[in-house]
Amino acid sequence: MRLHVSLKASLGAAFGFLALISAGQGVVSLAKLSSIGTSVDAISSNWLPSVVAANNVKAAEADIRIKHLRLLTPTKSATAFSEDSKLLATSASEFEATRKSYETLISGEDERSIYNAFVASWNKYDAATVESMQLAEAGLMSEAAALIGSPDNANLYDNARDALNRVVAYNEVGARRDAADAMAQIDAATATTYCAIVLALVAACAAAAFSLLRVSRPIQAMTGVMSGLAAGEAEIAVPYGARRDEIGAMASAVQVFKENLIRTRKLEAETADARLAAEAQRKAGMRQMADDFEAAVGGIVGMVSSSATELQATARTLTATAAETAGQSTTVAAAAEEAGTNVTTV
Repeated sequence: MRLHVSLKASLGAAFGFLALISAGQGVVSLAKLSSIGTSVDAISSNWLPSVVAANNVKAAEADIRIKHLRLLTPTKSATAFSEDSKLLATSASEFEATRKSYETLISGEDERSIYNAFVASWNKYDAATVESMQLAEAGLMSEAAALIGSPDNANLYDNARDALNRVVAYNEVGARRDAADAMAQIDAATATTYCAIVLALVAACAAAAFSLLRVSRPIQAMTGVMSGLAAGEAEIAVPYGARRDEIGAMASAVQVFKENLIRTRKLEAETADARLAAEAQRKAGMRQMADDFEAAVGGIVGMVSSSATELQATARTLTATAAETAGQSTTVAAAAEEAGTNVTTV
């Protein structure tokens, strides 16, 4: 069974498909942009600041150790010792501020676990630093230097520094991971956009071909047919009559116009034939009337002529009778005259 779809439905479906492609592309792009924004925000607001802050902690930690070792130089004077103590206290304050700045950036239990390992090692090292300062203030510089430079304390410092290195590495890995995710989202968004563009182009080309082949050309053909019918070309063929859409309805309407034109032509021809037949009948009637009139007039003329002949004969008879009467009158007159004479004679 063939499915008949109207032009309105077909064009609506084509434009709806284009709108769906555009909407789908927009939704996917927005989702990808949101994911990219999340990754970039994590990189810019967490990972990279954490790397910078952890490196600052490392630098402050190294500054404390350097100034602490400088403070414990055996030949240092009391004035120099006091000044170096102040510098060490300043570095310690800066270190604490740097630590607090980094601690606000810690995200996730893994990073906090690494940082806690640093805190544990550093607290032990810091306790040894305080003890060595007490020995140095008591004038036991050699003992203080030996304490802070012992393998155990050196290991504590190295462990703390290693923990900070792991903190930096952890944040660098997170930054690279989110950067990779962002790039993957960008690639996915780009691929989606390309696919949407291809689908939109295909749909647009299909809609254009459909409009040209199924709408524009049939309408142009219908226009030609209607122009031909307007010019009186009743034999012109009406195409697309089998279609079951708006073009088919138009063709059916044009077919009605054609049939009306043919019917009108037939009526005009029949009217012309009837007019000619009536004219011929009128002329035949006129001829018949003329013939009848001529026959009637001929009969009347014959009768008049016959009557005239009879009247002429009658006239001749009357003339003869009158002559005879006149002769008789003359004879009578003569006889009367003769009788008168006879009377006179008597």
